[in-house]
Amino acid sequence: MAEIDYNLIFDAITLALHRAFPEARIHGGEIKQDLRDGDYNVLPISASHIARMGNRAQRKVLFDVTYYASDEGGRAECLEKAHSMSSVLGTVETSGGDKLHCLSFEHTVEDNVLHCIVGYPHFVRETAEADEEAMASLATLI
Repeated sequence: MAEIDYNLIFDAITLALHRAFPEARIHGGEIKQDLRDGDYNVLPISASHIARMGNRAQRKVLFDVTYYASDEGGRAECLEKAHSMSSVLGTVETSGGDKLHCLSFEHTVEDNVLHCIVGYPHFVRETAEADEEAMASLATLI
């Protein structure tokens, strides 16, 4: 099991989209020009980190996966994509082989643009750096 960070989850989402929709272009930020019908854009929205007992923490990251439908397809095309994306993004795999399950999936359609808000909660184990030197030897005096 690899260490999971937010960038690995971002990569897992984009790879899942590439596998499911190989003809589509997947963007990962601001699109200044050359946006085409059928393109996707994946943007992080928020992330949370909640400490738990011991050295565990619960994290959750939300992404907005945006799909740009054609004018001809409109809302119907957006709803078709929303239906298929719930399966495509339901479980994503990181480059380290870890599988993450999308436990929150919501979508909205505005001006023939589909916004799928997906959330991937997961637990991490935090390692504490030792401030003290490791004990070299232990002797008992009698």
